[in-house]
Amino acid sequence: MKATKDFIETIGRFLETERSEDPAFNEKCERHPEKTVEGCCNFILHEVYKQGGGGYTDAEIFGMARHFYDEEGLKDPGELRASMGKVVTNHHVEISDEEKAELKARALRDFEKEIRAKAAADARAQAEAEKARRRKKEEERRARLEAQEARQLSLFD
Repeated sequence: MKATKDFIETIGRFLETERSEDPAFNEKCERHPEKTVEGCCNFILHEVYKQGGGGYTDAEIFGMARHFYDEEGLKDPGELRASMGKVVTNHHVEISDEEKAELKARALRDFEKEIRAKAAADARAQAEAEKARRRKKEEERRARLEAQEARQLSLFD
């Protein structure tokens, strides 16, 4: 699992602001060009995972970003494995009434398509079941006829 583009950009903007406002912090960042914004985001994701998840304020997340650059020994831990967890953010998206109508129409179309596909699959399954019943019935009829023929005595025996 890797950090989203929005998360990386948000952390990047925060770090740029910190660098422009704090010359000492800027100097630390320049001393460690190997520490990238992506690496910082990976560090944050790992820290959240290690701490057991939960809710974090923006200040806590930005604090972790700052800590990544403040501490000499910290490095990019790499991407978080998807099996380790899931990140949920508090993005609020504003959409217009027009977009809402389009999304609703698309959802209805998708739902109708899904219902039609399910109905078609059910019809195919019923047709297959009916074929199987007919085959079984025909096999039973043939078996009865063969048994009946075997029981009948031939005039020439």
